[in-house]
Amino acid sequence: MFTDVPSAPRDIQIGHVTRDSCTVTWSPPASDGGAPLIGYHVEQRLISRPSWVRVGPVVSGTSLRVPGLFDGQTYQFRVTAETRAGLGDPSPSSAAVTARDPWTRPGPPSVPQVSDVTKKSCRVSWLPPSDDGGDDIRGYAVEYKVSSVTKFMFDAVLYSKKNMTAALRRIVAR
Repeated sequence: MFTDVPSAPRDIQIGHVTRDSCTVTWSPPASDGGAPLIGYHVEQRLISRPSWVRVGPVVSGTSLRVPGLFDGQTYQFRVTAETRAGLGDPSPSSAAVTARDPWTRPGPPSVPQVSDVTKKSCRVSWLPPSDDGGDDIRGYAVEYKVSSVTKFMFDAVLYSKKNMTAALRRIVAR
């Protein structure tokens, strides 16, 4: 029985990108060359370098989480299938992807509105930021100061998204 090496894996996709990892997925080759697949070899390269480096062991499925990326560096990936006849050609290179978290710092909330002022407290309210930085707002940090003091003090991380009782300088979304 004649066997040949497998064709290249197809549809290389990169997802779940963070500052230090990503997930590479692919489709099996159109042809296994007449022999069962042993597995896949995933390679990466920094876009600024010509050489490819194998990442991880032989993979039996069609996805691999790749740890150890460097924040801000741009990478490409490719995958090669293997049978007992040997390694096939590598897939075309993936699109370039930069290792970074998919969120940023949120924008500022609206200007605080103060109401219900007493000698000991006041009610402060605000609207959420128009830019959440790509993630849910989990709470707000509230800072305040006594008018006779020049330094602002951190009061609390507020997990309510509506009101806080304090005289404050600014509200920072978290």
